[in-house]
Amino acid sequence: MRLFSKKTDTAAADAAVENPYIAARREWNERYGSYITQRNIGFAVGLAGFVVAAIAVGGAVHIGSQSKFIPVYVLVDKLNNALTAGRGDYAQATPQDVVKAQLARWIEDVRTVTPDKVIKLKQVKGSYALIQDGDPAKTKLDTWFSGQGKNKNNIVEAKEDPFARAASEAVEVQTQGLPLPISPESWQYDWTEIVRDRKGNETDRFNMRVIFTTKQIPPESEEAILVNPSSTFITDFSWSRQF
Repeated sequence: MRLFSKKTDTAAADAAVENPYIAARREWNERYGSYITQRNIGFAVGLAGFVVAAIAVGGAVHIGSQSKFIPVYVLVDKLNNALTAGRGDYAQATPQDVVKAQLARWIEDVRTVTPDKVIKLKQVKGSYALIQDGDPAKTKLDTWFSGQGKNKNNIVEAKEDPFARAASEAVEVQTQGLPLPISPESWQYDWTEIVRDRKGNETDRFNMRVIFTTKQIPPESEEAILVNPSSTFITDFSWSRQF
């Protein structure tokens, strides 16, 4: 029994003689440790708030620097009646009416024969605005305007270029409505051609039909938009006389 009593007395003596430095640190932690922890938390919260505020201010400056002007396009007919309208600040699908009008105009530019060279040169330039190098349509159009076609009935392939043909005849293109879509990339269009001699006498009249294959390519410049508003290009075409 005395042995256990002696050990207990020794432990009590050790506790009484505690290291003063350890005791001082314990007291410091008890008094000021919580303040230091609160300071660190406050610093972290303040830093996070500063980052959020900086992002918010930067976003407001970016939005404020953007233009408040929203361009709007309005498509009108020949009488200036509005057909369709839309915002021009982001890409939209090209209205089909614009594509139809361009394809119909393309046939008129290609097939018309006129003695007015200025008008015909403008038509030739407009024809190639819807054609890209490397496509079958480019080869066929070159053949048509050069008058080097193998078919000599003057219908499918011209036996003379339009400037040479204009010395003896004129060809008028009369539309029969607008092109009709037969697939997402194909169109069918019918028209009538009237052939007259240089005195204005009608020498022939016949109906024609063409099948277009097209593709859409976004414009890369303002000039491209002016010459091809719908950004539609003809990749191939095949026309024939209708009996």
